[in-house]
Formats: sequence, C-alpha cells, structure tokens
Amino acid sequence: MLLMDGSLVIRTDANPSIGSGHVVRCVSIAREARLRGLQVLFAVSDKKSQEVVEGRGETAVIVGGDPRSFNERDAHTVADFAQRVQAVSVLVDSYAVSHSFMDRLHRRCHDSGSQLVYIDDVYTFSEGFVPDPIPWSLDVVINYGFIFSEDQYRNLYGPNVRLCIGPRYAPVRKEFHNAGYIVRNDVGRILITSGSTNPNRTLERMVEGCRLASVDAALDVIVGGQADFDDHVLDGLDATIHRGVSNLAPIMKRADIAISAAGSTLYELACVGVPTIAVPIAENQMGNIRGFDSLGLGLGVAELNWASAAVASDLDTLVRDSRMLRYLSKRMTSCIDGAGARRMLNEFGFLMH
Repeated sequence: MLLMDGSLVIRTDANPSIGSGHVVRCVSIAREARLRGLQVLFAVSDKKSQEVVEGRGETAVIVGGDPRSFNERDAHTVADFAQRVQAVSVLVDSYAVSHSFMDRLHRRCHDSGSQLVYIDDVYTFSEGFVPDPIPWSLDVVINYGFIFSEDQYRNLYGPNVRLCIGPRYAPVRKEFHNAGYIVRNDVGRILITSGSTNPNRTLERMVEGCRLASVDAALDVIVGGQADFDDHVLDGLDATIHRGVSNLAPIMKRADIAISAAGSTLYELACVGVPTIAVPIAENQMGNIRGFDSLGLGLGVAELNWASAAVASDLDTLVRDSRMLRYLSKRMTSCIDGAGARRMLNEFGFLMH
C-alpha cells in the first residue's frame, strides 16, 4: 500500500491565547496519513495542549517547552522523540519557531533519515506578520493561504524543497466535503463564528453588525470551547447560541451567509460554499483576509481594529444581491475542494498505489 512505512510526528500546541486552529488543521492531515498506514503522534508542550488534541481523538505526548518560544533544546527534544517512534516525517505547526530551532531540528532529521515539514503562515511570535515569506531549514514547506504564490516560494527555496503552496492544499476535514450546499434567494439564517476563542469581543461585535444592518434573519452564534460570550447582546434578536459544537458542518449547511474569523473555519466555509464575510481576529489573519477578498471568494474586512459598522455594510451588500451569493458560493467550492490534505501527503512522499 505504501512507498514508505513509519510514523508522522506533529509538533503543535493549543490553548486560549494560541487558539486551536493549528490542531484543527493538523488533525485533518493526521487522518489522511492514517489512511496511508502511518502511525500519527502529536508532540505538545503541556497538559492543556494535550487535552485539546486528545479531545479531537488523537494521541498526544507532552514533550515540554514554551508554546510561545521554541529553542535549540526544544529541537533536540522533538528529534529524540521522533527517533524513538521511528518517524519518517516531522511536521511543525507553530508560531513559536525560531531559526535556531528549525536549523537544529532539520539537521537532526537529516541525520536520522526523516524529513522536516513546516506549515508557514508568514507569522511568528517573535517577528509578527511579515509581508514576504522568509526561508527556513526544511524539506517541505506548506502555505495554503489565499495570498501567496508558488513562484514566491520557488524563488526563495530553489529546486530542492518541495512546495505545497496555495489554497488547493488547504487541509479540510471530510465532514465539510461535498456538502451539497444550496444557495437560497432569501437570507434566512446567518452563521457567526470566531473559532475556538473570542478575543476583543469579536462575536459580540459581529452580532452588533447584524443588528445595525437590520437584517430579518435568524442568527446561529458559535461559542468556542475557549471563549466567553455575553449572551445579553442577543436581546431582542432571533438567535441561537451553540456551545460545545464538535461538527459545524450541519449548521453551515443551514446558513445563507456566514460572518467568520479568517482562520481554519474560513476554509471549511469555502469548502461547503457558504457566502462569507471574513474578519481578522489577529494580526496573522490580515494576509488571508486580503487574499480571500482579492480572489473574489467573499468579502473581507481588512482592518485589524474593525468596527461593527464595517460588518453591517458588507452584510447589507450580500443580503441585497442573490446573484452575488451564488457567484461567491461557486467560487469558494472551486477554490477549496477538500483534497488539500491528500495533495500534501503526496508531496511528503506517502503515495498510495
């Protein structure tokens, strides 16, 4: 079945400040890897990250370290763990990386015959968001953001690094594939989500945007597992609060429009085909917002400190134009087809006959 046997080690973390987006996309990759016969083990910094990973049905081992800053010692820890489990690939998905960490881990992987894979969001905790990709020591680089091109990365890395660049590589869980979504002429339900967290009252401001737009639609408000929410903001509105949602796909399929943060959920919405207004909840989402908007996939509020009035304006635009809703839905599903994780694993070298 496989051209290569062994295990895949995924080094990532999740907590209230980081969110769970790293884990969500890595779970999609892990599930595809298991279909190809690999054992998948997550290596995490602490108990909180372990709980998030295992809450999604994966196995996580605590290897220690600061989830906001990886150094050379952390590289040795990950490499030692990878060797013990006979890993053929180590996938790093974290904003805590540094050049000392990646350089050392890459050398250790090379010495043991494994490959180093990195998901690059052009953002790190130490540098913040950078407008252009920077080179790392690695074998495979992934950036499925809407704004970057393969040419940018090929010019940066040369011919010896394998590239998974562009939204066609977005790893989306199978429950969002082939959703059979139907665009309706009248907007009856609006989905509101900020992922697992709710920084700076994002959900409340999204709701206020709906109120300002005076849209006659029911609201489905998704409150993530690491989020607080002021229920009183919904007073007088036809709204349902959903907490502890493990599968968002059925709620997405009922929605006529979504208002969403520009993280992992945005790719899931695109795969389903729900016309979406995307807003940033962190600096690292700004590039994604601009790319989402410029590719004609949806409307993006391209200001980090956005106001509810901006959401109301975009919502008013979509509610009044059913042809735009159909156009955006078709564009989204043509861009994100659900096969991203499969394409990634092919690039890793885990090919199926």
